[in-house]
Amino acid sequence: MAEQTAPPQPVDITKRVFLNDDEVTQLTAIFDRLIPADDLSPSASQTRGVVFLDHQLGGAYG
Repeated sequence: MAEQTAPPQPVDITKRVFLNDDEVTQLTAIFDRLIPADDLSPSASQTRGVVFLDHQLGGAYG
């Protein structure tokens, strides 16, 4: 039988937990260069890729 785990906690996207302002600016530019918006999909920053990375680095996986 599978072990019960608590559901994930919602992330506050307005708070940074690991990266500073300069790092966020640089990573946003890099992410958007690698994954730009087009007619079919949003850019990496529009999907909050930098926020995801920031919270991953600030959590247990960082």
